[in-house]
Amino acid sequence: GPCSQTFTVCTGQKKALEVAFADPDGPEGMLEDDSAQRFLLGPGDLFRVPPGNTYRLENHSKTKPCLLTWTIIRPRNPPDQESP
Repeated sequence: GPCSQTFTVCTGQKKALEVAFADPDGPEGMLEDDSAQRFLLGPGDLFRVPPGNTYRLENHSKTKPCLLTWTIIRPRNPPDQESP
């Protein structure tokens, strides 16, 4: 959709949270593993998923849970709506 999403890693192990995102593979919106960009993040890192992308989050830590904050940023006038 037209929204972007911003995540902040609050707690967890350094370089243990894997973020993968890419253009969706077909109309189902599935993540295409071959073309996905991947990053390893930890506490204090933040990232944004651009509109129209799919993403996957995975905590690889065996000992520490990961706490994230999440914000959805919606445009005032989505592309499919006319301005007044």
